[in-house]
Amino acid sequence: MLSGANTNLQPFTNFIRPVPANITDFLWRHVNRDLDDLATDLDRSIDDATLLVHILLTIVSQSGNKVVGVWNVEWTSTQGRGNWENAFNNVYIKPLFKGLDNRLQKANRLVDGDHRLIGTSFHRVLSDIATPPAQLSLETVISLPEMWQYRPSVSLEHMSRRFVEHQATFPMLKMFLDNATILSAMCHLPDIFHLISLLRTRYHRNIDLTEALTMKIAEFLKSLPEGQQRNECDMLVKCFGSIWTNIRTFLLRQDNIPLPENMDPSIDIQTTSLYHLLPMKEDATITSCMAAVVLFLIRKNNEFLDIYRRQAGVQDDGNYRIWTDVSTSNVVSCDPARDLMPLVLSNCNYSLAIGKGTQVGYDFAALEKQLIDRFLCGRSKIEEKCETFQFRQQARDVAMFSAVRKQIPQETISLPVQRQIVMESTSLEKVCVSLAAVDIAIFFLASAGGDGDKLLGEYLHRVLKMGKTSRLHSDKAQNCCRLKHALSLWQLLSVQRARLLLANGQDPFDNVDTSYIKELEEDQITALKKVLKDIDVNTLVAETYEFVVVSDDKEKRKPEWSLHDTLASYLEEKDAPEINGFLAHFPETILLEHVCDTWRNLANYSQEEDATVNT
Repeated sequence: MLSGANTNLQPFTNFIRPVPANITDFLWRHVNRDLDDLATDLDRSIDDATLLVHILLTIVSQSGNKVVGVWNVEWTSTQGRGNWENAFNNVYIKPLFKGLDNRLQKANRLVDGDHRLIGTSFHRVLSDIATPPAQLSLETVISLPEMWQYRPSVSLEHMSRRFVEHQATFPMLKMFLDNATILSAMCHLPDIFHLISLLRTRYHRNIDLTEALTMKIAEFLKSLPEGQQRNECDMLVKCFGSIWTNIRTFLLRQDNIPLPENMDPSIDIQTTSLYHLLPMKEDATITSCMAAVVLFLIRKNNEFLDIYRRQAGVQDDGNYRIWTDVSTSNVVSCDPARDLMPLVLSNCNYSLAIGKGTQVGYDFAALEKQLIDRFLCGRSKIEEKCETFQFRQQARDVAMFSAVRKQIPQETISLPVQRQIVMESTSLEKVCVSLAAVDIAIFFLASAGGDGDKLLGEYLHRVLKMGKTSRLHSDKAQNCCRLKHALSLWQLLSVQRARLLLANGQDPFDNVDTSYIKELEEDQITALKKVLKDIDVNTLVAETYEFVVVSDDKEKRKPEWSLHDTLASYLEEKDAPEINGFLAHFPETILLEHVCDTWRNLANYSQEEDATVNT
């Protein structure tokens, strides 16, 4: 191709894509790269690789195509080109590698005996003739044969190539070399667990799913106080990003690990949501990057120990460490540069013999034994059950709300106060902060109780010691809502948050089972709107939303059940006042499977009614 391109470039523009600016230069660099790869794979110098290509070309040119039938292939198909390559390999390349050393020595002797070169500096370089000490000079350093002698370097790549023919004899060393990238990532498994611990402390039961999906990692880091805490989290996030980049391709090959929908090659803190740093359950609706990485590394750790114990005939003790008790000394991990390379150097035999050049050998038996002693013995299996993350809405249940009512009799906030709170709660961010504060208060009130007449804002500040960032962002709620209004305020803020999400085109029910998100038919919507004028819609909106996000009997209920009867039963169980007009007028044809879409229609109707009243 290179020779042809020097004569006529036109044919090459038809099959090189994209077409390079300089085709001849492209082909020349391609040939050089091929020679580099050939020299590396053969563990030879570039000179030997080039000489080997010349030998091959000579054999091909002298063969006269003796096996003509072999080359009659269809070049336009992938299979045809593959057949040609296999034929070329069998006829020319395989025979060439039988006695390769002898062929190269013979070729080098021919070059060495070329009378046109004898006595020249180039001949001395090719022949590795030692330079007399008197002739050594910095001015002539480039022409010294010693500067051009090929000496194989001791490296992991070189050792791996030498190890190929010994793989069956040393299975544990093979395991370390084949899984070098994974073992390197496992060095940082304790750092990942530490990041999980920090995130759990800050956000466990204290953030909604929607917030976690919309908040970017950069926003999370910016929200941390400047200094050690932010620097530590920033370092841990970068560490996780590096691990994700390195093992992402391995994750794509796994069939038994749930993977995130977005498998980007890197973790970009500006665009990746905080959700992907949270340790979600294996069966979560949306899989996080963190969950996939942790599960993969834990399983690999346990798999490596199983392989070692089978090879060594060691019985599995059945002991597992919990993730909070894992340190670097407990994990099967090995960094190639920091851990493996020093062992390779210590088990390398490097010698220089006259007439034989540099000789490099490795003591694979000693190397494998040291790897086992340092990185496998005394390691522990890890429980796959990493402590998972719970969102705020997952922590709420009927039992918690019932416990609050038993501790403190609850009352409904008056309508004028409700309207004022809603008017002051137009920012989704501030509503989420206020709701988070109320959630925390409810969690403590359920177990500890309190004085029902105590102001809720004062309880958050003085009793729970919550800072200014975690407070009620409505002055009316701050001044009027007491502990006896906790559940009523939660219901009001939850509905307002859902309304704001709906207005922003987001789904307020992103964590609800898909069995309950079926849309209403046109006739059902018509029937619903016809009776809403006879129903207390605002109360129905609030109670329906609570029923969807708090009720914990979803597994016992069937999507085909009547929403009218099921909601009535729920209200009766929690001893709530009857919703005006609901039992008499709500359509029986609307089922539980329509509950989310029903709430959207109720919320839109209520919004329109409020707008009409205000005008």
